[in-house]
Amino acid sequence: MAKKNKTKEPLFFPQGFLVYKKAYGSVLDKKLSLSTLGGNSNKFTPVAKLKGNYMPEVVVSRLVNTDGVTVDNRLLNLENHKISALVPEIRLFRVLEGTEQRTLPFYFPVAADYDFSGENNTLNLAETSFSANAAVIEAFSFTLAGVNPYQVTRKFLNASLNIKVDNLSVLFNEKQGYAMLADLFTIRSDDARTSLLGSDKTQSSSALANGRSCRIIATLGYSVPKNFNMFTADEIISIEQTMQIINLYYAGHDLNVAQDGATSVSIKYTGYLETVKDDSSFDFLSSADTKAANNRRETKSSRAAKNISKSLSKQEDKKGDETEEDKKERQKRTQDDNRDAFGSLIKQLYSLGRIYKTEFDPVYYSVTSAERAEEEGPPAPTTKNEQETEFSVFKKHTIHYFTFGDFIDCYFAKLGSDLETSIRINHLRKPKSKSKEDLEAAIKKAEDALKSLKSINILMSDINVQRKKESVQGQTFLENVADVPISLDTFYTMVWHKITKQTIAFFDMQSFLKFSLEMLNRSLDYFPGAPIIEDIEYKMSTYSSRKLRQKINKGEIDIDETEKATGSFTKSSIKDLTEYIVFHQQPAKYSKSPGNGNRQQDSEAGMFHLQPNKDRGLLKNVTFSKISLPAREASLVVGNGDLYDELRIPHNATATMYGNFMFLPGSQVYVEPNTLGFGSVRDKNSAARRLGFGGYYTVESVSTSFNGGQLETSLNLLFNAFPETNKQPSLSSGAKKSISQVTNMMGVNKP
Repeated sequence: MAKKNKTKEPLFFPQGFLVYKKAYGSVLDKKLSLSTLGGNSNKFTPVAKLKGNYMPEVVVSRLVNTDGVTVDNRLLNLENHKISALVPEIRLFRVLEGTEQRTLPFYFPVAADYDFSGENNTLNLAETSFSANAAVIEAFSFTLAGVNPYQVTRKFLNASLNIKVDNLSVLFNEKQGYAMLADLFTIRSDDARTSLLGSDKTQSSSALANGRSCRIIATLGYSVPKNFNMFTADEIISIEQTMQIINLYYAGHDLNVAQDGATSVSIKYTGYLETVKDDSSFDFLSSADTKAANNRRETKSSRAAKNISKSLSKQEDKKGDETEEDKKERQKRTQDDNRDAFGSLIKQLYSLGRIYKTEFDPVYYSVTSAERAEEEGPPAPTTKNEQETEFSVFKKHTIHYFTFGDFIDCYFAKLGSDLETSIRINHLRKPKSKSKEDLEAAIKKAEDALKSLKSINILMSDINVQRKKESVQGQTFLENVADVPISLDTFYTMVWHKITKQTIAFFDMQSFLKFSLEMLNRSLDYFPGAPIIEDIEYKMSTYSSRKLRQKINKGEIDIDETEKATGSFTKSSIKDLTEYIVFHQQPAKYSKSPGNGNRQQDSEAGMFHLQPNKDRGLLKNVTFSKISLPAREASLVVGNGDLYDELRIPHNATATMYGNFMFLPGSQVYVEPNTLGFGSVRDKNSAARRLGFGGYYTVESVSTSFNGGQLETSLNLLFNAFPETNKQPSLSSGAKKSISQVTNMMGVNKP
């Protein structure tokens, strides 16, 4: 007697049904609604879908370079004698915020720079010390890393700079047209503590925590000798167009003064999202009134710190602008305010018509329902008796949801609107104010925050989703991150567990984006109770580049029109530097291999080939480390697998290269171990394939360091997939051209 096929039915919960509708909605009834980016009153931070021809798993690679083939041929595989002729070039600029943003370079003399402006062209000891004003960059390094919801403590950017001067006074030398070296680590604001509303805690007093520290821009690249006819014109262009630019924000420093006065300074920097952390201007839980009051208190404390005599006087401290009503408002914050903050966001989505609904369909419970629906087409109208079933109550159940793109779009719209309102509030207080100076400073702080908000671009890529069960629609389908549906049930549950239950009274931009990323990972994803699609891991990456030249059209931009992470940057072109935050998909286990190991095709997609032990190129060496899978090893040994199956385990890798800027966290690379004597990984019977060496890897982090006049880049690589081997070898362009000529001669292609 045959066993009855007992397939476990999926459990019902709103998000599970939304996933089901996304996977099979086109045949059950009308599809779920999509996001409407560009129509959510967000005039502050652009949010756009990435469109165009690209593979979702390798989207980051496409955001690094414009022409991967050219870079691969002219730079990645450069001859050794040309590599030795390249001179690393690091330029540092101080950003002067104001009505018109300006940049000032830092001055590092290349030779003795004595000041002979004294009488009779003698040393000017009245203004400077007996010093050659020597200042050098001893070392500079930075690490870029992407973040997923399980890496909340990881930073997107960590950087360190070591400089040395022959006298401490050199740090404060002023030279026309240049910034003082002290501005590399000087915090231009005073100690100020701000009480958190609804909490006895206070915000950090550091200027970094409030985003008011000195902002530094660094450009890195190579200086190419042009007078020896060593490099071709095309090579020079390729090298100059692969510079990298990064935003740096002060995080701390150590200063060491030797007996002879020589001074060494070690400075730590971090990225944009880390520097706006704890900034009250970007607190999502505070209203516009509260933001205005916070700015007034911060500027008042800053003014008092400038005058010690006033700051020590309690009487003077009571003469500020804070009224009794302000004080009560500051102290009465409760959990209801958390509800109001997120409630206002949902209300905004609702007023814009961005809260959508869909009716529950009991076909969700049937494992074969999707296939049957596809074969039979739309269900026929049912009679009243047919409707009276055990599922009747669920048929009337309505699930409300919004899209991830609309949610992020409305968040930035609310943040910008609150800042604009706080500016108006403080303007209205000026006629009655006792200290107009404080109000002007508070208004300036909000205006700077608003300007900072406009310097961010949010990009959302496509994702590759695979159904658990094959259908006539195919095994996989593409969806954009912005169109991922999130049920109100999922949203409210997360708000309760992550914010309300934790009694959080402050929620800055970085916290909100990481909260959103975690919510995204609980939306269009695999659920044990409803295994409808395969598991997807979403990730958030950042990079700095120029402002978008091509305008976003109806919430969409072609990936070829985006500004890339590398390019040719000059002093004039870095004024409008922009931060790009990309929501994308981590390469999934179920997704097919990104390619078949064809160098030409991979380079076009931005995936570069790394081949160790070559006689040329930027790659120095590759080290492999086995992925620890004890259970797999034991299973293969006990299970009497093929010979050496216990060794057939994929390996992660670390690639050390001459300094370059062609990779970002999330980029894809292809490692070919053929030159190491293991054979090509494209051959299933090769030693490389049997041992798990080579194939496609995902860049987890990129570390670049300058030390001793040399630039070096290290890539931490995670194994992704072996190349596809079931396809016929691709013909070269020359072979295709020859075949075309032959067929034309034979008259095959003639009408």
